[in-house]
Amino acid sequence: MLKSLTDLFLRNNGLIGFIPKEIGNCTNLQTLALYDNNLVGEIPGEIGNIKSLMKLYLYRNGLNGTIPTQIGNLSLATNIDFSENYLSGEIPSELSRIQGLSLLHLFDNQLTGVIPIELSRLKNLTKLDLSINNLTGPIPLGFQNITQMLVLQLFQNFLSGTIPRELGLYSKLRVVRFSNNYLEGRIPPHICWNSNLMYLNLESNNLHGNIPDGLIKCDSLVVLLLRENSLTGNLL
Repeated sequence: MLKSLTDLFLRNNGLIGFIPKEIGNCTNLQTLALYDNNLVGEIPGEIGNIKSLMKLYLYRNGLNGTIPTQIGNLSLATNIDFSENYLSGEIPSELSRIQGLSLLHLFDNQLTGVIPIELSRLKNLTKLDLSINNLTGPIPLGFQNITQMLVLQLFQNFLSGTIPRELGLYSKLRVVRFSNNYLEGRIPPHICWNSNLMYLNLESNNLHGNIPDGLIKCDSLVVLLLRENSLTGNLL
């Protein structure tokens, strides 16, 4: 089955049915783009056999079932996007084995469980979007190790606990969206310290206390959304 194929683009068609398990025989594939179709069923674990795969785009389909742990075998992958499907179950910790991963989009699915602390090993991650799922538990403290992060979106889940104060160590961070969760405690005083933060959305949580002075004086901020919390104090 097309064993010499390096790039397969079937995006934005009217494809139906399942992703065939035989796709795992295309062992020279570097890009697999099947997004914007009507594909259903589970993601075949055989995709993990394509060790050369760098970009895997399956978003905006009707895929269901769990994310196969074999995805962790894609050691060369830089971009993985399974967003806007019906995937369920937990985020596999095996994703942490893909050390070169830069983009991980799993948003708008039905994923459950906690955010694996193992994801903090992905030192090259620049865009992480796990929003619009059913994730619970705290935001992992180990995320401060991902110093290349530009976009971190976790909104519309059931996350609890506090916002890690180490978030201010992300010197390259541009976008943070933690809205519509159950986060509590205070906004970390250094959330905009040593940062180029442009968009911060913490609305619809259980945050309390004063808005930090450092946040008010953050010159890089373009959008700041804090409504529907229990914040107090003065703006100036």
